Amino acid sequence: MSEKVIPAVRIIEDGEVRTTVEAAFGLHNSKAYIRYQMPKEGSSFDIEIGVHFMEKENYLKAILKTPESFEAFYGQIMFGREMLKKGKETVSQKWIMVKDNVSNKALAVINNGTYGASYTEQELGITLLRSAGYTSADFIMGKALQEEQWAPRMEQGERFYRFRICGGPVSEIDNTIDREAVAFNEEPYGFSYCPLEEGNRSGQFITIDNPRVIVSAVKKAENFEGYILRLYESTGKRAEANIRILDGEIQEKVLLNGFEVKTYKIDMDGKCLIETGLIEDF
Repeated sequence: MSEKVIPAVRIIEDGEVRTTVEAAFGLHNSKAYIRYQMPKEGSSFDIEIGVHFMEKENYLKAILKTPESFEAFYGQIMFGREMLKKGKETVSQKWIMVKDNVSNKALAVINNGTYGASYTEQELGITLLRSAGYTSADFIMGKALQEEQWAPRMEQGERFYRFRICGGPVSEIDNTIDREAVAFNEEPYGFSYCPLEEGNRSGQFITIDNPRVIVSAVKKAENFEGYILRLYESTGKRAEANIRILDGEIQEKVLLNGFEVKTYKIDMDGKCLIETGLIEDF
């Protein structure tokens, strides 16, 4: 181990693709680091947070300061989005966003598994941990958790988080945030596989030309031999999209109302999509 004291904030990577800045923090018996991974191109960047949290009865939040107070606070819900209440702890899924239609500015935070957030004045807070005792809320007879003896606490210990910060005009972020969040959360698996490099390269399985139309699922059907494609519109506005499957073997145009969910059977014999119900009633 080196006895050299390193700066609390330092650049640990600076290449042609990105620059990474790492900052180290400490509080009582807790430690944390934050890595800001900033690409040389584009308007988004990633944040990685690692924390060893040993506090009691405390919230741990990641706070992002916004340059101004935005008028609206939104979060993703199942097959859609909703406006969240500012100044309160809220719940959402893959992303949260603040935006202002007058100034035409939007800022979104994509997460990979955190659901609590708040927005007050110019502080966007992402809830990471809550070190409460197990079923230990205080009540009329006093404190339920005896502090003179050891007792387990939930959400203590080592945790890791990843976020992507996206900024830009309101329409751009509105239209692309759901697709960006899907790609960030549902990244492909990596396999140790060495092909012979013989034969033809496979084409793209599915492409959609409208970023507002999201693929919710492509899976084997439950009630028949074949596959199911499930789509939804993510912004609350009517949309149409051209679907290409198996490098163009199947080509269809679909129409969806705002937040509408549609399920299709992929008919390989007829080279088409056949609309069905959510419970695949074939």
